Amino acid sequence: MEEDAHHHHPEVAEDLRRLGPGKAPGSGSSQMNRFKPSRCPGIYLLPVVILALSCDNQAEQPVAVSKQEAVSGSDSPRAAVKQEPAGPELESTDPRLQKKNGRFSFEGSPFTGSATERYADGTLKNRISYREGLKDGLYQAWWPGGGSRLLLHYKRGRKGGLQEAWWENGNRRYIFTTFPGGPEGKKEEWYETGQRYRLMNYKGGREDGLQLGWFRDGKRHFNYVYRDGRRYGLPGKRLCQGGE
Repeated sequence: MEEDAHHHHPEVAEDLRRLGPGKAPGSGSSQMNRFKPSRCPGIYLLPVVILALSCDNQAEQPVAVSKQEAVSGSDSPRAAVKQEPAGPELESTDPRLQKKNGRFSFEGSPFTGSATERYADGTLKNRISYREGLKDGLYQAWWPGGGSRLLLHYKRGRKGGLQEAWWENGNRRYIFTTFPGGPEGKKEEWYETGQRYRLMNYKGGREDGLQLGWFRDGKRHFNYVYRDGRRYGLPGKRLCQGGE
């Protein structure tokens, strides 16, 4: 219920009578002592409202990300993962390993185990884990010199989980997490020199949030934001350097 603007709270009216006509509560330090903030609770709320509005405004401003920020593209490749899949390990050329209707079988049964491929000198080129005939678990690949090239995760024949890759010189190539619906969260990519290539953000397999890209010389290539299915900013031209 609204109150008449000319009516005063009884305690405030009493203070005004003591001050006498023509005087305001703020005239003189002695009168200031009579004024008690507890009688005006709105004073406490004002700074809180201002702070909340300031935070809302800041959240709408795009965030600039430097090409030298956060994870470096020159991270050393991790050592070969020693986790071995269950079941036998076969060479991919083993004639008993057959593929039919998109599934691998071993001696007539769905294959559970791992298949390996080697370079001419006998060093490992890749190792793929299978369960019930489908890729399931780790997919590991190495460069001829032995450095890590790929470390991918599969679930029931589809990529799922952390996906990582490195260039032959040891610099990181990309890192992101994916699910059956596509990438989720942050996807980072680098040129072979270690220079940032792209910093993308995804939600449910679609671009969502801030998207950044750079040319090989480090200059900004694109800078835009996806919000509620709409794009804002400068998209630029797409670069054709995807992951494996």
